[in-house]
Amino acid sequence: LGQSRRADDAPSEEQPRPTPLVDGSFYPASEFRLHARAPLPLPPYLHLSRNHFNLEWTGERRLKNAVMVLEWVPSVAKIAPLPTGAVAMTEAQKARLASALKLLDVDSTGLYERSALREALRSAEDLQLSDAELDELVEAYGADGGAKPPSVLSYDVLHEVLTSGRYRRAESGRYFVLLSLAEAETVRAVMHMRQGRPLVDGADVALRLRCLSAHDAIFDATENFPETPRYQASVSQHVFCFFDSAMHFRPAELNVLLREIPTKPSARRLFFTVVVACRRRLRKSWQQTPLAKLFTLEDEWSLLKLRAQVTRTREAIRKRGLLLHDAFLKFDYSRTGMLSLPEVYGAFEWLRIPVTPEEVLFFVRSVSADDHVSYADFMELLCPPAEEEEGWQDLFAAEADEGGDEAAAPPGGGAPVAVKRQLSRVTPKGGGELVRLAQQRDREEEREEAEFRRQLRLIEDARAERDKEMVVSSDFSWLRKTRLEGKPPFLVTRHACFYDCTRGREGEERGLPTGLESRGKARYARQGEARVPCLKLPSLSFLVCRVPFSKNGGGDHLNAFTLTMHVKVLDEFPEHVYSTAGWDSWSKLQEGDAEAQLCVQAAHDGGGLLYAHDCFGDAAAPQLRLAEWSSVSASVDLNQGVMHTYIDGQLAATVKGAQLSRDGQHACKRRLALFWDKEADYNPGA
Repeated sequence: LGQSRRADDAPSEEQPRPTPLVDGSFYPASEFRLHARAPLPLPPYLHLSRNHFNLEWTGERRLKNAVMVLEWVPSVAKIAPLPTGAVAMTEAQKARLASALKLLDVDSTGLYERSALREALRSAEDLQLSDAELDELVEAYGADGGAKPPSVLSYDVLHEVLTSGRYRRAESGRYFVLLSLAEAETVRAVMHMRQGRPLVDGADVALRLRCLSAHDAIFDATENFPETPRYQASVSQHVFCFFDSAMHFRPAELNVLLREIPTKPSARRLFFTVVVACRRRLRKSWQQTPLAKLFTLEDEWSLLKLRAQVTRTREAIRKRGLLLHDAFLKFDYSRTGMLSLPEVYGAFEWLRIPVTPEEVLFFVRSVSADDHVSYADFMELLCPPAEEEEGWQDLFAAEADEGGDEAAAPPGGGAPVAVKRQLSRVTPKGGGELVRLAQQRDREEEREEAEFRRQLRLIEDARAERDKEMVVSSDFSWLRKTRLEGKPPFLVTRHACFYDCTRGREGEERGLPTGLESRGKARYARQGEARVPCLKLPSLSFLVCRVPFSKNGGGDHLNAFTLTMHVKVLDEFPEHVYSTAGWDSWSKLQEGDAEAQLCVQAAHDGGGLLYAHDCFGDAAAPQLRLAEWSSVSASVDLNQGVMHTYIDGQLAATVKGAQLSRDGQHACKRRLALFWDKEADYNPGA
């Protein structure tokens, strides 16, 4: 009897046991990959332990949750800052950065004052610099060479600041290692036992334990642990959260991921898709989560360009004396409650924001999967940050005054702006060209989606081929081992459980494998030319099989499994083959459930036909024969709503229907009954 499953762990003799932490126990996270998959380029200071995931493991495995991270400094004295400098950029990246800086240059002078510098650094680095920090920046990069600090920076200097990595400090000699829970528990125990003493005699090693699920909280640290650079700790937290298949990230956290996973959006999506499939998680769609930007935006400069467009638009609306609600109504020329591409282009033109049709399409597609911006998306995108809300309150107060004629001074000074409701509408622009660009982009996205689906098919085909090879080359030498003294008559692996029913003593029930229970007068009898002991079930008898696997397929029970048995029917075919509930008070039938999930019906020619829910195979389907040994298999996949039955390896029937639903009557709930029949007065011998 075999029980198979996918992507789940189970206790077994073959289950990999934790290995001690020695040289080679950790490996770079950039080398992590599932079996025969491609890795992602990740920062060199991020590592995984081989107890968390061993690259030598084969087959489909359920991934452990990412919970504990070890911050490891092999030698405190050898810590040094990682060199910073201008990063190599492609022409497309340079164009995106230039477009963003052009939008932030409101006066088109090529010079950036304090407010523009503060906004550029907030958009690019998610930093809110104080006046003193701005003075330090201007002094360090000013044109006067350290004399009197100028009040502005030029385009070239700001470009250098944003690409230099000045605010992305990291240190060499410091590593972040994703551990298994057992490893983290052991490391914490060692740290407690060595309190007041060096962790390792004669070495200045330092350790700190972080918990990802507690917002990267520090659980423990050695006394000599040096302070961690803020940005480096942020990279560890958010990259490992992405590795853990998290979907909800703040904008600043997405910026870190776009910067530290420098690859194509399709590669990030493919990695996420294959990894999340090996986790025990609810099936959620990432399209409606913040993670969608990681799979649509090319890199950090794309996000900077989008943020620059948002900032420039919000500031232009405020200078016009409009509330966001009134601005949306003014731009909604068609009165549909949505801004189309031409309406967005017309809004940019009316606000005097220099954009091209390609940039308009980029703005809309970054906000919505469709070619329009809804009112909710418009408000969510353009609502000011918390630090700017005070300036917008002036507009609300001015509008609330009688007549709306009083002035509201925009933040940062300047002439007051009269606030009044705008009843006119802005004329759309560039409809034909925008439609052409949108259609061209649609074709590109269709090609990208087709390529993505092709890669997924290749991965699935390769997995199926590996599974086929494993079946063909299955090693059944364990059967011989069960004959050895002290060896049990069963074997449990990560994916299957095998029961050897040839170990009993003739005429007795003793010798049943652990996990099989006899209900009735089961006895061993010799069969075949070799006179091998086999388990015989007389009338009114059946077997209960305890399944050592709890759940898979995203449900609460075993929703994908294969049951195989080698049987010979002596006199008359049993009506039921196996049942998932009903035979005792601990496995009660639910309303509407069938007594058996796989049945046999006698055919006119004396054979036996496998069926379920009145669904049989075709006329050429193989049949069971009386007094002949046959291999009977049922492969159940409730995620797909299908069950395939086989006799001697040949397909007997394919069953589909509403009864085959996740966690429904066909799901295995830790036990199965073989040849149980509630209504029959007798159970034929088998």
